[in-house]
Formats: sequence, C-alpha cells, structure tokens
Amino acid sequence: MAMREELQQLIERFVGKEAFSSETALNKKLHIEGDDAEDLLVAFSEAFEVDISNFPFDDYFYSESKVPYLWFIKFLGLGKEKKPFYIYQLETAIKIKRLL
Repeated sequence: MAMREELQQLIERFVGKEAFSSETALNKKLHIEGDDAEDLLVAFSEAFEVDISNFPFDDYFYSESKVPYLWFIKFLGLGKEKKPFYIYQLETAIKIKRLL
C-alpha cells in the first residue's frame, strides 16, 4: 500500500470519510484536538516509525481539559490561538522520520 493511502486510512480512523488533502489542517478543518490528536499522533508514529518526542504538541492542539470549552475560549478570544497543523507536515515527517 502506498504511503499516501496508508496515511489517509489512519486519519479516517479518527475523522471518518472526510474529504481532505495535504493542505488540510487537522486541528482547524477536521477539528482534531486533545486526546484524539494525541492518539492520532501516537498511531501515526507507530505506523510510520516516526519520532514524535520533540513535537511541540501545545503549539498546535488544545489539551483535553480545554476541549469542552473551545467554543467559549474562541468566542471570547481567551488563550493563545493554536497554529494550524497540516497533513503535509505528517507527509514530511514520514520522509525524514521525525515530526517537528
């Protein structure tokens, strides 16, 4: 199976049959946050043998404790806005065996 197909199947385990491309942001477009984001990245690391130990998770994803309040946090402009995390970042990580 090709790397792109395998990655697509992995992501679909978390979001279902959602249309996405390399330019799709997991956290902004597909709304993956908290434990779901962590579970996806661990599964990704294991499936593709990618080192995620130095990945700055908090720069991209909200913690699980904040997930129920995200609409409120965003509505009031509280907290720091997270950077988008794109699928192409996963594709690059597969090539270099490290998620940055």
